[in-house]
Amino acid sequence: MAAELKAALLIETRARMHKEKNTLATLKEQKRKDDEAKSKAERERIAREKAAAEKAERERIAREKAEAERKERERIAAEKAAADEAERQRLMRVKTAKEKAEKDRIAAEKEVEQAKLSMLKRLVGGGATPAPAPPTPYEQVRPMLIFWVLVDRLQEVLKGAQSWHAAPTPPAGGEEAHVATMRERLRSHDQQVSKEMVQLVSDYEEELLVIADFGEFCDVAEILPEVLQLAPSADEFLTTARAQA
Repeated sequence: MAAELKAALLIETRARMHKEKNTLATLKEQKRKDDEAKSKAERERIAREKAAAEKAERERIAREKAEAERKERERIAAEKAAADEAERQRLMRVKTAKEKAEKDRIAAEKEVEQAKLSMLKRLVGGGATPAPAPPTPYEQVRPMLIFWVLVDRLQEVLKGAQSWHAAPTPPAGGEEAHVATMRERLRSHDQQVSKEMVQLVSDYEEELLVIADFGEFCDVAEILPEVLQLAPSADEFLTTARAQA
């Protein structure tokens, strides 16, 4: 009886120990599975966070790149617009300057032509007038005096000192200074020379042709002080000069 009881207890103890062993193994297996599940979940979480971070970084880089490209396009467009506007303004200034220069040239040419025609009309009209009364001493030399003034003023325009041609180029080689000045003036300042010619014709018509006596001529020709140094009056200078000729 005791042996049977002992045997039963032993069997029961072995059964309980087996059951506990199985339970412990089950718990260990469950713990392992739980640990694996947690590790997997952690890895998946880390992977998701990494993927999200990488995606966010790519989107940030893309946004920054797009913004930089947009600003660069705007900068290039603004620079191009500014350059186009500057070029348009330059072309307008060049066009305006050319048009003005052309208008001035045409106006100067018209003035010269009108002055020439006016002079021709005066000359033709003067030739058709009746014979005048016996000329005075001044009237006898009047054409030569007017010719002398015209030549003198023409020399001044072509060779004399002018504010619009303040520093003529020094002559080269054996060329004379006044010849070099005249050549350069006609080549580089032809518009101004044309204006001076128009003024010379105007002076001829409005001043020289209406001079009544030799004293007035000397005043217009700006030689009256020199003449009065040589004679008491302009008329006496003329009379003496003609007598000595």
